[in-house]
Amino acid sequence: MKAVIYILAILFPALTFGQDTKEIEPIIGKSFKITIEEQKDWERAWKLLNEINDFTANYDSISEKDRNLIDKLEIGEGPIAEWGDTWNSVAYPYKLTVSSELKGDNQVNYKKENLSDNNLLTAWIPENTNSGIGEKINFYFKTNNPRVNTITIFNGYMKNQKLWIENSRVKTIKISVNGADFAILRLQDSPTSQSFHFKPLQNKDKDLIITLEITEIYNGKKWNDTAISEITFDGLDVF
Repeated sequence: MKAVIYILAILFPALTFGQDTKEIEPIIGKSFKITIEEQKDWERAWKLLNEINDFTANYDSISEKDRNLIDKLEIGEGPIAEWGDTWNSVAYPYKLTVSSELKGDNQVNYKKENLSDNNLLTAWIPENTNSGIGEKINFYFKTNNPRVNTITIFNGYMKNQKLWIENSRVKTIKISVNGADFAILRLQDSPTSQSFHFKPLQNKDKDLIITLEITEIYNGKKWNDTAISEITFDGLDVF
């Protein structure tokens, strides 16, 4: 029996998960330590910006303070993940699914759409089962989509620093590509953008599906809910 086990171990070394899975450390970007007072101002600015874009509000009729905040949002300042990025405007995922969503209320929600709305005041939070460990996010890219080589994660509930501390954050994420293990992302426990670079990914004959699975967390000071405010991608082949 021992001889059989030994032979199997030689023939099928990949049966032990993780032995050859690449671990990727983040490149740390901008910090977002938002106070509760700043949160309220930015929420008003986001609301007004949406109303202006929908032609239900007039930019010239709002206060100078609000115009300044809106101007900052439009040039990529404030609680915003990205604005006007060339690659992401052309090659973004066409579909996003998650394993679960924490139920919200009339005031706030924790839906999957919060992962891709560019607004760092919103967040996706999975159902409070096992503190989010094992929960998954799937991003779908079309066949021959421009190559993907970077993922940026805005970790935790960045709405304000109090909520960021009180809720749990992600510590490690397993990436799978079309069902095959690809890499482990090790996130720092900081309210920053965290970018991870890897070899370019593209499928020629079917969708490219990138799956993120939460495998470890940093415990929140008050809640077991694990939050991610935003996830964006970048890549090649777009000029």
